Amino acid sequence: MAELRDSNQADVSVFMFLTTNGQSIRPFSSSNGVKGMGPQPMQELVYFNSAATKDMLKQNAALMAHMLIAFINTYYTQQREKAYEKKTTPDLVAELVTLMIVPDKTVSDLAKKADDIFRYASEESAAVPLADVANNVQPSPSTNKKLNKLGIK
Repeated sequence: MAELRDSNQADVSVFMFLTTNGQSIRPFSSSNGVKGMGPQPMQELVYFNSAATKDMLKQNAALMAHMLIAFINTYYTQQREKAYEKKTTPDLVAELVTLMIVPDKTVSDLAKKADDIFRYASEESAAVPLADVANNVQPSPSTNKKLNKLGIK
């Protein structure tokens, strides 16, 4: 499973965001038998409520995605990034939510998605109505199957 890398700004920003928002207590990387945050699945993060309905899960993920975008914009974009694609906040939230509602996607997958979106300059690639954004996100059939296995309808 993919570990987070301290040389990758997206990995660092996602780790800092999840840590400061109480979503995970895992360390940055695995060592001495303690698993790092990179391979941690979405379903183990605090926002991912296995008892929630699909709509509630999408709303929770949309809220976290919106906060992640604001975090990156505040702490990283103006200081360290190239201009990224001219996507609206609802577009960005929807793109992140699509990944964040898949139970077995990992924090490393989320960091890769952030890297793809924000194109950090130090690397080569490098106020939304959340319920409405979340309602427009349709999980894939395989995600629906996984969510149903978790009891999320």
